[in-house]
Formats: sequence, structure tokens, C-alpha cells
Amino acid sequence: MISTKRGIGALEMGARGPVRFVPGRLRGGTLFLDEFGDISPALQVRLLRVLEEHAYLPLGASKSVKADVRIVAATHKDLEQLVEEGAFRKDLYYRINVVKLTLPRLAARKEDIPLLAEHFIARFKRFGLVPPGTGQPAKLTH
Repeated sequence: MISTKRGIGALEMGARGPVRFVPGRLRGGTLFLDEFGDISPALQVRLLRVLEEHAYLPLGASKSVKADVRIVAATHKDLEQLVEEGAFRKDLYYRINVVKLTLPRLAARKEDIPLLAEHFIARFKRFGLVPPGTGQPAKLTH
């Protein structure tokens, strides 16, 4: 996350290069929430309100803004267990748990590592980035 005088945001690689996410612009598209199981109870309440009302109040604003986004959340934690323990809101869990994908850890899928490395090297090359110390992307052998 990046905190500036203009607010909090994040830089991500978009299809056309780095894109700055600005929380005040939640209109269309997909919002990816990583490590969703680690959000605080206070943030859980706020996020649930956004999901229910499809609107939010930006910091320092006096009017609510419509939020029209698809939310994709990822976590390494067992949210069902956190709900049972009372550490995660049950209503938020059921709101966000529409389609559940469970992936094995990368350590259990070692054969995927070379494919993923090649994918990201090729992607970085498209943006003019190459591995340090080389003039061209590294070639991996399987």
C-alpha cells in the first residue's frame, strides 16, 4: 500500500503497465483483497456495510459514493474456523463466500514453479523489465 497526501492506494501491473488504484474510484471492475482473513473487526464492519449498501463514505467526504465493483478476496487462513472462533464476522463470510476456490500451496505443486517463473519473466519483459545482470529474460529449463 502507498500512503500519499492524496490518500492511500496501491500500484499494480495492469494490462498496459503500472496502474495506481485510488479508493475514491470504485466504479466497475474488480477489487482484489489479499490476506482477507487478517482484516480487523472494524474493517470487517465497514466492508460489510459497503457490500450491503453498495456505497461508501470516502475519508473527509460528506457524501456517500456508489461502489460498483466485483470483489475477489484471498487468504491463507481457514475463514470457517475463524468464524467459529468469533474472530471473523459470520455475515461477512457468507457475503464474500459466493464462489470458493481452494488451491494447494505452491510447495505442493513444485512442477508449476518453472511455468510460473517463465510467465512472470515474459510479463516483466513486456513492460521493459528484465532480470538483474542480464540483457534479456532468463530461460528456464523444465
